Amino acid sequence: MSNVTGKTIKEAFLTIEPRKEKHPMPGTSMEVWVYELTSYELETWREICRAEDDNMRRLNAAKLLQLSLRDAEGNRIFDEEEIAIIGGKPAHLIEPLTKIILRLSGYGAEADQAILKNLRKILGAAGLSDLLGSSTAASGNSTADIPPTSSESSGSPSSSGPSVPPPKDSKQS
Repeated sequence: MSNVTGKTIKEAFLTIEPRKEKHPMPGTSMEVWVYELTSYELETWREICRAEDDNMRRLNAAKLLQLSLRDAEGNRIFDEEEIAIIGGKPAHLIEPLTKIILRLSGYGAEADQAILKNLRKILGAAGLSDLLGSSTAASGNSTADIPPTSSESSGSPSSSGPSVPPPKDSKQS
């Protein structure tokens, strides 16, 4: 590997494309392509997660779908203006796709557990069971409790995926 040059590494890096998977579109008989988030898209989603406006933060799962869901040609299915419409759809349709997007974008089991913990806070244990039917389902609706990985806690860089800063605290009334 000592013959690898910076130019070779750069060329290889620039050919990397986002991962994608074909999945059933919940509530329909159609399939949809789910793309992993690019760095720009990830930052756009993080901005929603940190928004001062509670209504914007509540739309972060809808924003994930808007950024990630594509047709067979790779075109986004939803426009920015349709985020509130997506957010108004039933959670049992949105959440499975949200989980796929987060997994493709580098979030693993630790994030799933933190997201599940946040969902339990929102719905309560009984509501979570009724809604999802499983304690292993996850939601992308909050990142406040995503714990750091062991390497992040020790201060060394992590290669396990992107870290998401928690949203800013909203004013308590």
